[in-house]
Amino acid sequence: LIAAAAFGAMIGFWWWNRHPARIFLGDAGSLPVGLLLGWLSLLLAGQGHAAAALLVLAYPLADGGSTLLRRLLAGKRLTEPHRDHAYQAAVDSGLSAPRVSLTVALVSLACAVLAVTSILADHAVVGVGCLAIGLAWVLAPIVGWLRRTPSP
Repeated sequence: LIAAAAFGAMIGFWWWNRHPARIFLGDAGSLPVGLLLGWLSLLLAGQGHAAAALLVLAYPLADGGSTLLRRLLAGKRLTEPHRDHAYQAAVDSGLSAPRVSLTVALVSLACAVLAVTSILADHAVVGVGCLAIGLAWVLAPIVGWLRRTPSP
């Protein structure tokens, strides 16, 4: 129920934040959303739904994790501002912000559907399969976007 309410709130916000954005979520909005997603993930894991717990956070973990890893390997400081996230690379390479946002939204929605599927199936093999499919869907655009722009 909480996830559905949060989804509704985010859809309502999206209407005003779509390109060209008239309002922005900022830290004051994005941090509570991240906290809610983290709490939901912990709640799912505590109920034995590990695949769903990971799928809830699949895109943020994949993008943030790959960004941190690339910055570490390149010897860049992790505390400095940057434009190294996959969606930023996609926009910098010429893709439109609406197209990139739509891709992230569709991938996130697909992961949500897979999370619900893994919960309803309540079988480890289905959960692992949903997780594998979800991670492939998340990583495909990230890898594709990062390949579009040369590393500095």
